[in-house]
Amino acid sequence: MARDSSITLTHLYGIAGVVAGAISIYYLISPESTWREYALVASGWLAAFSFAVLLTKAHAEARSDSQQIGQLTKQVEHLQQNLERQIQGLQAELERRSATSDYLAGLLTGRSATPRAAIREKPGEDPIHD
Repeated sequence: MARDSSITLTHLYGIAGVVAGAISIYYLISPESTWREYALVASGWLAAFSFAVLLTKAHAEARSDSQQIGQLTKQVEHLQQNLERQIQGLQAELERRSATSDYLAGLLTGRSATPRAAIREKPGEDPIHD
């Protein structure tokens, strides 16, 4: 939807530019035109041309930026998935090590040890720094 409105706006500005250009050329051709009028029309066309060049460069830059943002977004999603897998693996390893340390502590004291309950934090909480 936004693309359609930008195309319509581009056509509107293009038509307005052609009409204004035709009017300036019509008055410039008149026999009583002075060099100042020629300079005024030439400066207007020069400004319009430089504006068009700048818009073209800005559009190309915006297109490459949007493509790069899309690629980086995909990379971030992939990295987040890898990070989640690594976190789950480390949590499982921590639980296994806790069970092993409970067993070894029971062997050293000569009593049967009761295994520790797994610590489950809510996402985003840091039990060490609370």
